[in-house]
Amino acid sequence: MKKELVHSIILTLIILLINLNLKTMLSWTDSQWDVVLTLHQNVTPFNLRPLTTLIVSFLYTNFSISIGTAFIIQQYSILFIFFVSFSYYLKGLGFTKKNILIGLWILGFSYPILCLHFIPNFTWDDIWLYISLVWVLHFFVKEKYLISAVFLTFGALNREVIFIILPLLYLSRNKDNHKYSQMTLYIVPITLYLLYRLLAAPEIFPGRFSHFIDNFANLDKARQSIYSLIISFGYLWALFIFSTNLSGPQVSKICLHRAPFSL
Repeated sequence: MKKELVHSIILTLIILLINLNLKTMLSWTDSQWDVVLTLHQNVTPFNLRPLTTLIVSFLYTNFSISIGTAFIIQQYSILFIFFVSFSYYLKGLGFTKKNILIGLWILGFSYPILCLHFIPNFTWDDIWLYISLVWVLHFFVKEKYLISAVFLTFGALNREVIFIILPLLYLSRNKDNHKYSQMTLYIVPITLYLLYRLLAAPEIFPGRFSHFIDNFANLDKARQSIYSLIISFGYLWALFIFSTNLSGPQVSKICLHRAPFSL
């Protein structure tokens, strides 16, 4: 994995430099960062996705650095972890070393990754979602559903949109009744998350559908909602749309070739 680690570092630095030197959220003033951190600490549903906020607050409070600097350290550290995780995932699918590196660079230069902190992306918790998805899929492919469900739970605590992947997981196993029954483990993350939301912020439940309706209230809002959905999952659309009925090396080939078109 030495080459993959080196390429992951290079990609992380390239993306950091691009986001630092162009007009992105990384160029915000201290007062803007203070407003954003306060928003994520106190406003629902942002305060229900705690991990990024807790880490940034910890770094800012204990190391005498600005909120913006703490955010950069946190975000680009986990971006590196994401690249390494993705490399391991491709290796598990049977990709050659050459194709792993190609897939890594395709991922790195996809819009939701390359433009992480461009406006209007405003990435805050999304990288945790990406990391979680990689490991959910890795252990799903290995048929280790319990571990996969654990990562699904972790992902939901950072971005609840991760649950949209569940129907795709079930569809990919619908021809195997034994495996299908094992996948009932995925009910656990949903249950735990609903309990968490109910206990942490019961008042937001009545308004959830109104927010959903508002997201599709007109053509422009529907376009933005669909766009956000697509960029949130990136290469995963290719993985499932083109590989559900395939197996072995054929999956790897199809996933690699289709990935650029899904990003």
